[in-house]
Amino acid sequence: MIAVANGQGVIDAFKSLQANYIITGGQTMNPATEDFVAMIEKANAENIIILPNNSNIVMTATQAAAAFDDSNIEVLRTNSIAEGLSACIVFDQNLTIKENMENMIDARDRTLSGAVTYAIKDTKINGLKIKAKENMGILGKDIVVSGNDKIEVAQKLLEKLVSENTGILTVITGEDVNEQESDCLEAFIKDRLKVEYELIRGLQPVYSFLFGAE
Repeated sequence: MIAVANGQGVIDAFKSLQANYIITGGQTMNPATEDFVAMIEKANAENIIILPNNSNIVMTATQAAAAFDDSNIEVLRTNSIAEGLSACIVFDQNLTIKENMENMIDARDRTLSGAVTYAIKDTKINGLKIKAKENMGILGKDIVVSGNDKIEVAQKLLEKLVSENTGILTVITGEDVNEQESDCLEAFIKDRLKVEYELIRGLQPVYSFLFGAE
């Protein structure tokens, strides 16, 4: 498996779930086709699954895979880090690539993604007036909440993300989140959401928090 990831904690998480190779990239730093080609050549495997983990990277990965006729390369269209991790969890080396793809697609489709990042300029989206540098809570592809305090934004986003059907919540903290902020959000999850969760110190740039609800 080849996964696109950024932030040492995120990279470590993918490696622990059997991702063999990591291409550094993500939002604002999309890898080029040449990066995928080089990694495919380095892997030198008969069967390869690529996890782009960002909707903006899927096409680039697909173009790179098409350049190889002598390998069975599948691009699993993961649109977020959360989807990619969920897919990796169900990977089984004893299964065929077709069977793995079916299981990983099912895992991806069961995952609802959320993220907290910041606005680079003043804007108005979905009725929300957002100022530059203000925090935004993104559910799927839609901005659903904004505010100056990233913890409050994260809490409001989680209330929309987590439902009674949520089995497990994955929380990935970014490089700008300190221990106190992480503890505060963890306490909120325990007290208010009462859902089973996993906390990963992702250290990713751009996104203060990445969430995955399954």
